[in-house]
Amino acid sequence: MKRQVLVRHHQSAGGNSAMRCAMSDRDRRGAVAVELALLMPFFATIILGVTEIGQVQRAQCYVSEAAYAGCTMGSQLGSSNSLVISDVKASLTSCKMTANSAVITIKVNDVVADVSSAKLNDKVTVKVSIPVSATSWFGSHCFIPANSTISKTVVMMKQG
Repeated sequence: MKRQVLVRHHQSAGGNSAMRCAMSDRDRRGAVAVELALLMPFFATIILGVTEIGQVQRAQCYVSEAAYAGCTMGSQLGSSNSLVISDVKASLTSCKMTANSAVITIKVNDVVADVSSAKLNDKVTVKVSIPVSATSWFGSHCFIPANSTISKTVVMMKQG
């Protein structure tokens, strides 16, 4: 007898609940579309911001690598400023960065000079700076000021 009551109750409520589910699914799909439309600008902003930060981080790594390569060349015996500059530019070019926009500063014992004049254990400093605008995939950044620069300074002792 219990079984018949359950079946009858299920049958009587079954038609109405099936209709209710279909209507709520349709209404829910509309609500999801509205929620997505409201949240999409925030998602796009987050994605764009992460992309720009990634571009700047990538550029910082490349500039650091170029400064290290230039300073390594400058600390070796028989090197000159032209060799340091060509190593820095070659490193930036190999990373697909515009080497012409880089500003390269070479110092010996904290004075701008040619590394060929440096003596054993003199301090050789190479600083590489590049504008952030030269590192963008799209020509400009939305969240990072266009006049910002990425720079790296590497210091080594003159060898041999």
